[in-house]
Amino acid sequence: MPELRPFHLAFPVHDLAAAREFWGGVIGGRVGRSSDQWVDFDFHGHQIVASLVIGAGMVAENSSVQGPSGVASRIFREILAKAHVEHFVGLIMHDSAQRG
Repeated sequence: MPELRPFHLAFPVHDLAAAREFWGGVIGGRVGRSSDQWVDFDFHGHQIVASLVIGAGMVAENSSVQGPSGVASRIFREILAKAHVEHFVGLIMHDSAQRG
């Protein structure tokens, strides 16, 4: 079996109770930490976060990605091992040096 490469995905919802019921009850994600503004789920070893966004924030395109709690409501990240991060830092540093 290939090594799990976990990711973190945060997405906006308009109803945390409905999100908890769907992702926890229907899909079977284990509920992790939560507040009145967001709830984490373990989704087959990946972290997904339902973030409460009220009103136009669900569809509006703007530069602010943070919900009312100050937690970003739209994120997608791969969770990397330290060695991978160091590799990418090296690539960026090399490229920066080449550009002068």
